[in-house]
Amino acid sequence: MKKTKLRPVTVAWNDSARYGSWHDARDATYQPMKCKTRGFLLQSNRKIVAIATSIGISDTGELGQVCDVMVIPRSCVTSIRKDRGSGRN
Repeated sequence: MKKTKLRPVTVAWNDSARYGSWHDARDATYQPMKCKTRGFLLQSNRKIVAIATSIGISDTGELGQVCDVMVIPRSCVTSIRKDRGSGRN
């Protein structure tokens, strides 16, 4: 049986930001929230990047269940960096 090989990655991405308190709009500098998410790359295409922070591997080395999956719109992604480690189980 083929063993599971998932790439551990860190995805940098921009998220919406909310400014909830009263402030002077003339002095404000509005920026998106810069985020980083680490996990195992499940899917990457021109629309989304999907990462699981938890994975289950069977005794035979096959991918079982995944949990805590983050789906990030590709338009928000600024970089995907391969992390150390092979991702081999």
